[in-house]
Amino acid sequence: MICAICGGPEWSQNSRPSQSYHPCQTSNCGICIPCKKIKQLELQITEAQAALAEMIERHRELKTEMNYVHNPIIHQVPQEIASSILEFCIPNECHEVLSRPTDKSKISAPLVLGAVCRMWRQVAWSTPRLWNFIFIFLNRSDGPEHYESSRQWLNRSGQLPLSIYVSDEGRMASHHQLTTLKLFVDLINNCSSRWQRINLSVNSSLLHQFCGDWTGVSILQTLGIKCTATGGKFVLGNMKPSPSTVHILGLHFKSVSIFWDNVTQVNIGGLRVDECLELLQCAPKINLCKFSNVFGAAHHFRRPVNPFIHIQLHNLAFVGSDHSSEMFFEAITLPSLTNLSHDNPFISLPDETLVPFVQRSACRLIQFWMRGAVLFDQSVANFLKANPSLCQLYLSCPEWSPSSPDEIFKALDNTAIIPDHGLSEEPFLPCLQHLHYSSVNAFSWTHVPGIFGPFPGTSTATRQRPLKTLEVSGKKWNIPSDCINREILLQLVDLQNAGITLKFINKSGQDLLQLSLSHHGMISDSTGRQINTSGLTLT
Repeated sequence: MICAICGGPEWSQNSRPSQSYHPCQTSNCGICIPCKKIKQLELQITEAQAALAEMIERHRELKTEMNYVHNPIIHQVPQEIASSILEFCIPNECHEVLSRPTDKSKISAPLVLGAVCRMWRQVAWSTPRLWNFIFIFLNRSDGPEHYESSRQWLNRSGQLPLSIYVSDEGRMASHHQLTTLKLFVDLINNCSSRWQRINLSVNSSLLHQFCGDWTGVSILQTLGIKCTATGGKFVLGNMKPSPSTVHILGLHFKSVSIFWDNVTQVNIGGLRVDECLELLQCAPKINLCKFSNVFGAAHHFRRPVNPFIHIQLHNLAFVGSDHSSEMFFEAITLPSLTNLSHDNPFISLPDETLVPFVQRSACRLIQFWMRGAVLFDQSVANFLKANPSLCQLYLSCPEWSPSSPDEIFKALDNTAIIPDHGLSEEPFLPCLQHLHYSSVNAFSWTHVPGIFGPFPGTSTATRQRPLKTLEVSGKKWNIPSDCINREILLQLVDLQNAGITLKFINKSGQDLLQLSLSHHGMISDSTGRQINTSGLTLT
């Protein structure tokens, strides 16, 4: 290598000077004076390099001694305690492999600890609990180096259960990356008996290669699969794992070879209705379930005469298309259901199916979340009336929908006071405590203050709805057109002072309540306190 400064040969401290000249060839077979001087100089350079290497090593040793003096605590405690201290430095999300890491610096925390000093590195490298998680990103340009660092990482984990995240980042492997890709697959398969949590976000052509090492017993508790193409399968060799948490996207139900008996939480997308029902029949212990992107059943599917009963499920989210939700809820009974989320932005709420479903299940719904094109028509009213136990209600409509919450606010306003007698039917949402509305569409605030009922002491009614929280979000507020009317604003301020929680904040962090107060001159620029028209401090 040529030195950039002098143009001569550049030597590193660990290399000998190369012979960049022709050997001396004289008639008397002797060596000329310049050649002798070069050989003597090369000998001196070699000796100097050895001395430099010795000084560098001594410098490292002195830095270790310095760190020992400057940070004596880590050196004075037993290694077991030092290891425990370092374990507290690992973020909890390092073992949450079901989602892509948002901060890659956190997942390299063990390397950061080992870079502090030699003593810390010795402790970190000999503490397996710092290394029993790993995030592997395939198809990187530094594939061989990434593989070697991953291999060493897993070696430091000893025999502990592993949390593993693998992603091809949506890219197909190039021809020269295939060899390294095979090394990664073998590396992960060789520790399959230690998989405790694993998330495979890979192409279907790669998924089937993660088949384990065909030995041992599976301890898998959490399985995540995101298949980026159709036709994928997950079969773990001669083992059939029995996880408790399953997140799957892009695979058919029968393409995942696991025991479903112990599954308690599932999040799965892209199934047909008949596959959803079959899953629930195979997983009697599920208590939390989300079905997303559900579409119509297979041609051979026949709706059961007697709906299937699942006694454990209490939290269900269903995101369907067309009439898939009608087919699903007609075929099932959920007596333990307390939380229900229904998302189908293209049709009205199928109350003719959902109301009989609730009545048949005899469940006591506490929370209902609905996203749809029509937020309040007769179908929604029928469903809400059939669920007087609701405490939390979340309403959301898509951007293109003309739907407005005016009707539901009006209904809540008209029924805010609950008489003790004289009602021929159940009061409308008598237990509602929390209401959240999300949309980009403007609406009237006329009935909003009235949904909370009268202030204490202003009415002879003995009962009123226990509503304490209203949240509105979704759009960018345009000032002044979206500002709340001054008269209504004063009522909302009074409600806040009475302990009601009002949050009118959109995704940009704009607070419509504060913007409206400022627009109407009801907030002091110097103190930021809300004031009434008489200038008296309200909060």
